Amino acid sequence: MERGANMSKIGVLSPKDAGARANARVAEWVAEKRRAEAEGRRGGGRNAEPETGNGKPKTVVDASGPLLRPTSVIVLPSGRMIAPLCGEDGKIIKAGYLEARRLAADGNLELASNLAHDECLMSQEWEKIGGWYPAWAREIVAHPAKDGTFAMGCDIVDSQTGWVLPWSEIVRLVQPGEIVGEGVGLFIGPTDVVEDRGRVVVLPAYIIVLRGFIQENGGLGKLDAATGIPLAVSPEEYARLPDNEKRRVMRTEGLRVGPVWRGYGYYGLDDNNWRGVFLGGRPSDGLGVAIEIPRGGAQKTGGSP
Repeated sequence: MERGANMSKIGVLSPKDAGARANARVAEWVAEKRRAEAEGRRGGGRNAEPETGNGKPKTVVDASGPLLRPTSVIVLPSGRMIAPLCGEDGKIIKAGYLEARRLAADGNLELASNLAHDECLMSQEWEKIGGWYPAWAREIVAHPAKDGTFAMGCDIVDSQTGWVLPWSEIVRLVQPGEIVGEGVGLFIGPTDVVEDRGRVVVLPAYIIVLRGFIQENGGLGKLDAATGIPLAVSPEEYARLPDNEKRRVMRTEGLRVGPVWRGYGYYGLDDNNWRGVFLGGRPSDGLGVAIEIPRGGAQKTGGSP
């Protein structure tokens, strides 16, 4: 399928000047934060942030702008910055995945990545602000039906929602032989999500092929450091894993093309259940909207995690 005129965009950026103003506000905040950090290292003024020195995240407050209402911005040990979006009433916005993309795009920003959510949840820093989980991650995952394989030469069509990952887009980015066989999944960074004659179509900026994709709903696995998705290991290997590499995946049994979401306290999980990586559910469900502020500023990158 060509990226043709029949597609109307979902998540289109706001007008250039509005996007630039939003971008400038976030960039100004980032610059001020960096200055405060530098002053703190020099033993500077009353607004200087304390150095962590222990790898723990810190919370920066009062970041403001058209999307970042006065709220908490989590600065993670990796340097990633993640924040929920709030409305005029100060309440955290809940929206479906497509609307969440629109809201982020209005400020020329992107939804927080799965890796940023994973780092935030595993640090338990989210407990300081609460209420914005469950939340959408930026990325999309495609997987065959349980114990199945992808059909070569065919678009991947979600068996419940009808969302489509075109075959032409897959082979543009990966070799067909890379997705042959059982236990394969695709981790997708979408450059766009569009409507084409009543269908929702995913257009990827990049695809990471996952091998050892977990087949059981609720299955345990080892964190894949590149994507934040757990992959299958033997029970013996899982038992030997350090605690911070253990995750659980919640998935559907059918063919799936849909967004990743993160949260805690679901499905009766009892093993530090913020470790759950959720790949099922309806993209229309109203979940929390969180954005990730790039380390170099506020401009969208469209690159891999």
